Amino acid sequence: MSEQPNAYRLRDDPEYRQGVHLVIAGVILLGVACLITFAIILMLVVPVIVTTLPDLQPAAEAAPGETLFVIVGFVGAEDVSSELYQDITDVLERQPIYDARVIYLDEQPNDAEAALALAESYGASVIIWGNATNNGYDAAFSIRSPVDRLEPRAYRFSFADDDDQARLKLMQFTTALLRAHAADYSYEYDSVVRLIDELAPAGQASAGFDPDILRFYEVSAHFYHEDYWETILLVDAAVESETVTPELLILMAAAYRDAHFLEDLEQQLTNGLSAADFAIDLDPDSPEAHYVKGSLYHDFDQPDLAMTAYEEALSLDPQHENTLRRRSDLLIDEERWEEAYESLTTLIEVAPNNYRYYLQRAEAAIKLDQPDDALADLTNALRAAQAHESGQVAATHIIERHALLLTDLGRSSDALASLNNLANQFPADLRYTLLMGAVFWAEGDSSRAWQHWNEYSSAYGGTNYNAIAWGLALEGYYEVALDLAETHLERNPDDPNGIHTLGFVHLGLGHTDQAIQRFEEALDLGIYYTPIYRDLGDAHYAQGDYAEAIARYETYLLGFTNAEADDHDEVSLRLRFARLRLLRADLAID
Repeated sequence: MSEQPNAYRLRDDPEYRQGVHLVIAGVILLGVACLITFAIILMLVVPVIVTTLPDLQPAAEAAPGETLFVIVGFVGAEDVSSELYQDITDVLERQPIYDARVIYLDEQPNDAEAALALAESYGASVIIWGNATNNGYDAAFSIRSPVDRLEPRAYRFSFADDDDQARLKLMQFTTALLRAHAADYSYEYDSVVRLIDELAPAGQASAGFDPDILRFYEVSAHFYHEDYWETILLVDAAVESETVTPELLILMAAAYRDAHFLEDLEQQLTNGLSAADFAIDLDPDSPEAHYVKGSLYHDFDQPDLAMTAYEEALSLDPQHENTLRRRSDLLIDEERWEEAYESLTTLIEVAPNNYRYYLQRAEAAIKLDQPDDALADLTNALRAAQAHESGQVAATHIIERHALLLTDLGRSSDALASLNNLANQFPADLRYTLLMGAVFWAEGDSSRAWQHWNEYSSAYGGTNYNAIAWGLALEGYYEVALDLAETHLERNPDDPNGIHTLGFVHLGLGHTDQAIQRFEEALDLGIYYTPIYRDLGDAHYAQGDYAEAIARYETYLLGFTNAEADDHDEVSLRLRFARLRLLRADLAID
């Protein structure tokens, strides 16, 4: 037999085969090591890349009631605008702004006209754009609102590539402007004005700041800080210099409306209406001007004229939120429940994230005997309140209101579940124990009701019928409170605090004669507790005895203590309305 070729002999050689296996194993191990190294590099590098890129959101249009800012790529310097976007979104994550959003668009408008057109297409309030220059960057803010009837012009300022301080001011200005445009953050107007002054001091015409817009922010800063007299003086100065705009006159009219400190109510109304009419003369198609005129009539107790002005505003803009809100308030005041429900439905379509509107519609639904609709609105109100930090306090009130309605509908187990959840969240707040007792009482289970009420009143040193009755009345459980207040007085007939409580319960039930009788009895027994004068004023007001209501409110305001200071502004407003009612015959309005 012929000898095998060398290759075949090597293949059969054990040492050769062992060497081949070692080589193959080495190649496999090297490949695995490369894969692991590549994976580690990806894990380290990709997050860095991702964090340096803007989170490009879907370029959704602004939702009803939403404040939308658009940031676009700077021409020749897209990294600058993407960094600005990232910085602002980081700020908004830490300090959310109600119904405000910022989006980044991969577009690069070259001038203000193109930028404004792009902003308008998305319903944005502001668009931020710019470009690279020889010395650094040019940033511009094109404003569409709140003064969109003025000729819009860009706010501009330049900064060098390495000027970190200027970049910081750019971010501060953007976030302050965003807050200023968001309805719940109007107090930020002064931040905008201050930053404008820092970025483009007066006299630098090249900065490109529109003086009308700048003046608007200055006046707005005073108005939203409730410095109404300074607001009026600033607009007066603009009138004298012939630089006044409809927007400034609207602020002046609103300042006269809200200036509760003015004594001459007739002159206050006349001046406010003059400012509103002047704004309408300058811009007849401004829904805001007609709205503020209506709100003046509304706050000065002229409901028919208020409704006429509101309807005019809505004919110009059917989705004008402020008008829809005040028109709904007026319909509720007049107990026109079907119209109020319809108006609130439109309002919710315009601003679907405002829990207050759901609460109002729930009340209207209750009046219309539509309990299922009321429960649905209370659920939606809770969802909307819990979505925003500013609504967390309201959320507990909504749950309480929900529990009360469930109790009225005979759904006690659901009501108890809601209240028990609150009691577990806030164990130090014994109100929920009090309310659970009311639910058991409504079920006819007096034993379990008193089990909870005794726990509540233990904070008062033992079983205290009066404390329980007062607490229940404050939460709206007037029928249950009435039984307990009367029981307390049977045992303690000369207790002035108990007599006051019974009067307060009667006031809540609409029994004004009995309420006044009880309040007067408490005063005769020498009680010195200033809120009794407030409650007595409310009872006289409800009866239409405005002169007596004024006297009682004034006594309260003269004697209130710091512990009662939360009520001061509310009672001042009631006093103002009582005075208006007395003056109504003298307020001759054409």
